[in-house]
Amino acid sequence: MDNAEDIIPLIAAKYDIHIVSHGFSPNLRLKRVWVEQHMPYVKGFIGVNLKEHSDKSCVDTSGATFIDDTANNLDTCNASTKICFGDVYPWNEKWNDIRCSNWYDVGRYLGVI
Repeated sequence: MDNAEDIIPLIAAKYDIHIVSHGFSPNLRLKRVWVEQHMPYVKGFIGVNLKEHSDKSCVDTSGATFIDDTANNLDTCNASTKICFGDVYPWNEKWNDIRCSNWYDVGRYLGVI
């Protein structure tokens, strides 16, 4: 994603980053490998299997900032701060809280730029 390589390391210098991804097992394994190879500053990768869970609410995000592009994942998580990321799409158009269009917006919101 545009500017992710610039901004996410700045966020990681101030916050612990854990990536939570939703998908099927083979794809989740590939995502984990990619994250480990390209994002060494990420503290952890959590794969949520679509066969078992319809959203990411099985992951305890209490006390955390949760960033996702899907309103359902934001609605069902227990994070203290929830940010809808990216453009408005049918799957997030009803989100009426914090919205960041890009990684620069996220960096500004989190106070790292």
